Amino acid sequence: RCIQISLDGDREIHNQSRRCVDGTETYDIILDNISRCKDIIPIIVRINVHKKNRSDRIKRLLGDLILMGMGHMILFLRI
Repeated sequence: RCIQISLDGDREIHNQSRRCVDGTETYDIILDNISRCKDIIPIIVRINVHKKNRSDRIKRLLGDLILMGMGHMILFLRI
């Protein structure tokens, strides 16, 4: 039993495509929720890979996830 959470890239790229209805950026909210829940239920982070988030942007996102202790639960999906 686990949950999967998807991110579209680093903070800048993710927030361009995924905002709340009221315009609130979601990247930091998602990372905070992952941090709160990772010791309660296993979490798989799916990174949607596309033209806008390749290379340095993925490295930044991976850095954020590794700092949170999530480096071992990452799935890449090319879209």
